[in-house]
Formats: sequence, structure tokens, C-alpha cells
Amino acid sequence: MRGRFVTMLAAGLLVAACASDTLYMPASGPGEVGYTESRTDPARFVVTYRGPSDMKPSDVYQYALLRAAEVTRHSGYGWFYIVDTQGRALPATGGDVVPSGPYGDYHRYYDESRHVVSLDIVMGYGHKPPKDPNAFDARRLQKDLDYLK
Repeated sequence: MRGRFVTMLAAGLLVAACASDTLYMPASGPGEVGYTESRTDPARFVVTYRGPSDMKPSDVYQYALLRAAEVTRHSGYGWFYIVDTQGRALPATGGDVVPSGPYGDYHRYYDESRHVVSLDIVMGYGHKPPKDPNAFDARRLQKDLDYLK
């Protein structure tokens, strides 16, 4: 009897886990939660992640970094350099620079209901430039942030 209960409980938890929505996904349209990217040059992209209003700004930045690492690897490169970090801001709410934890600083901006981070990245082959806080090894970063999915 106990074995059957444990099996049913495990099955229920599995169904619940599969049914939960992930916040790491392509945006379904303009202004929607998720990521977008656009190629601006052969080795340059702008990667944007828009999070829901209850998401911590540092988490929004981490999601943007994860997508930048994925785009870099899918494009055949090994590392990327953040040329610029931008956000969308409404004058009434403004923005400020906030530390993001282990991956540097970023600008936090609000639109009325979401946090948005845009990273302008340039990608490169081989090893990333040493001791540069704006350069990231795409494989390592993707491995470190894969838990966000």
C-alpha cells in the first residue's frame, strides 16, 4: 500500500512539474515575457530578456546572460563581450545601476509592469580575453546558468 502511495505521489509531482510554466522562453510577441535577439552584424547580436513585474532585476539580467551564451554557442563562437547594456525606461520610473551578483553590473530599468535588460554583444572564437569583466566564456556561463531553464 505504501509503495503505491509513493508511486502515485511521484507521478503527481512529475505531472505538476511538467505543467508549470517556465519563464525562460522566446517572447510570444512585443512586450511579452521572454527573450528576443536580433543580429546586427555577422558577429554581433542584441539580446533582450523581459521578465514579469515580480521577477528580481538580477534574475532578469541572469536570463539575458543565459540567452547571450546560447546565441553565441549556436552561432559557432566560444565567447562574447558585452559592448553595451541597456533597458527600456518610462520617465516616471527611471532606472539605476544595480549589482547583479557574480556577473558584473547592469542597468535596471522599468516599463510599467516588467523588468527589461538588453545586452549588445560581440562574439569571438577561441579563448575569451583574460581578466576582462565584460567578456564571458559562453560554454561555462551556459553551464552555470542552465538551472534557470
